[in-house]
Order: sequence, then structure tokens, then C-alpha cells
Amino acid sequence: MNNLDRMGNAEAEIMKILWKRNGEPATSSEILKALKDRMEWSRSTTLTLLRRLVEKGFVTCEKKEIFYYTAFVSEEEYKHYQTRNFIERIYDGSVKNLISALCRGNSLSEKDIEELQDYLKQEAERNG
Repeated sequence: MNNLDRMGNAEAEIMKILWKRNGEPATSSEILKALKDRMEWSRSTTLTLLRRLVEKGFVTCEKKEIFYYTAFVSEEEYKHYQTRNFIERIYDGSVKNLISALCRGNSLSEKDIEELQDYLKQEAERNG
């Protein structure tokens, strides 16, 4: 199992805060403050989740006068891995099957379809 498979939902909430900081370290107090509107976690819960993220290699921790936490795995890297993994597991590696499922379920608006067409056209031109 890849470490990128091992992020829980609560841990993902903390990662979202760190990703928004674009590499700028955060203290546990800053993270707790950023989460307070969405989560009612105690300081000890937040510290436990941060410790787990450090142990799993998602976050680095540097001790100066206090601990500073920085995302080690980028949001883009994590999303790319999870998307590829999902497509492999659920759609046997076929992006076409994923898009077909979205179309069949009326999950795509006309605007979504137009944007996808534009994106695919640009990718085709870029890849020549």
C-alpha cells in the first residue's frame, strides 16, 4: 500500500489548510484557528492528527521555539495519485468509462461538456 492511500478524512481537513498556505509553515494554533468554523476539534485531537500526518510522511515538522508544520506532499500530487487510483480500481484504468458514467448519470451540465471538449482539444493540440 502506498502512503498516499493512507490519508483519512480528518487528516485531509488539516492538509487542506496546509495546502492553502502554499508552503508557508503553520503552527498547530494557526491550524486549529483555520479549522474552527468547520470542525470542533480539541487541541489534542488536532495535535494527534498532525502527528499522524508527520508519521505518514504527508507533513514535515520543524521545531524552533514552537512546532511548525508544512505540507510535504503537494495537493496536486495527492489528487493525481488518488484520481489515477480511483480510475484504476473502479473503471479498469479507462478515463473514457469514467466520463461515460458521468454522462449517463446526468452529472455533467452542458457547460461542463463544453469545457471538457475545449480542454481535450487543447490537450490534443499540445500533444500533437
